[in-house]
Amino acid sequence: EPENRDARCLTMALPQHDYPELTQTPAPRNAAPKEYQVGDTKTIYSDYHKDSPGSFTAEVAAVGKTCTIWRDTANRDQLSDEAAQTYAAAIDTRIHDPLQNAFGDWSNADVDQDGKTAFIFYPMDGFVGFFNPADLFTKEQAEYATGNVMDMLNMNSLKASLTNVTLSTLAHELQHLINFSQTEDNSESWLNETFSQSAIAIAGLASTETVYEVPAFINWSQTAGHTHPFIFKEQYVPGGSEAAIPYGSWYLFGRYLAHQTQALEGGGDRIYQTITDVNGGSTKLKDIEDALTAIGYMGEGKTVADMDELITTYNL
Repeated sequence: EPENRDARCLTMALPQHDYPELTQTPAPRNAAPKEYQVGDTKTIYSDYHKDSPGSFTAEVAAVGKTCTIWRDTANRDQLSDEAAQTYAAAIDTRIHDPLQNAFGDWSNADVDQDGKTAFIFYPMDGFVGFFNPADLFTKEQAEYATGNVMDMLNMNSLKASLTNVTLSTLAHELQHLINFSQTEDNSESWLNETFSQSAIAIAGLASTETVYEVPAFINWSQTAGHTHPFIFKEQYVPGGSEAAIPYGSWYLFGRYLAHQTQALEGGGDRIYQTITDVNGGSTKLKDIEDALTAIGYMGEGKTVADMDELITTYNL
């Protein structure tokens, strides 16, 4: 299993860029087939391939109703046909619909127009997976694009044998793709990660094994005698040896928001979409305040008066 200090997600550590807008109905931008079949191959570019950063050949190992599962042809042994089918079935039956209901639609990110989200497994070093917005665009659209032109999530094939941890990370990374589709990257990293940690619970995958950052956060807080900061400005998230600690608090805070608002329209697991929509497509601290005010949870005479009281009550 991952150690407590292991990073789940590389997404927020990727270089930050101003990305082109996603169109509502993407036009075909490459020669990819409308329907990928098992055995189809595609050249994928990633700077984060453990063995050979750059281009490698990926093949379709399984096709689901809502997803395609790909693996590095040079590392087939790291994701068997059976495992690929297991992941495709889980995405179809346990992950796709609950996340769409909670966080919204991401069809405008379907840049290869196959109607499915791709999960690309290849060996990585030090984390379980990530979403890279640069995978959505051509080199002509942006010089920093990978040119993969796929709505894809990058998954570590070296962790594929840890089925429950990998499934939880599949849900986590898919939320990052949805968030980019919904907000065009108009989000604060800590809240984006809060949503992604909550996606694990929404998919019914939460446990001390799959949300291993929660025990790490509790142990850290008990040792330190105080909680770890979890709200940060703009794109900043902590790194180093304590990088995993806030993920525990982000999970707990996200579930706290859902639990506290479950009796209100737009609350419960819908609170994430409510936060995203309240100001027209963004996920920032102010959006939480405005959303909670709009549904009647925050304000004078309400459950909490303001954000300060919300955070204090959560920490208690």
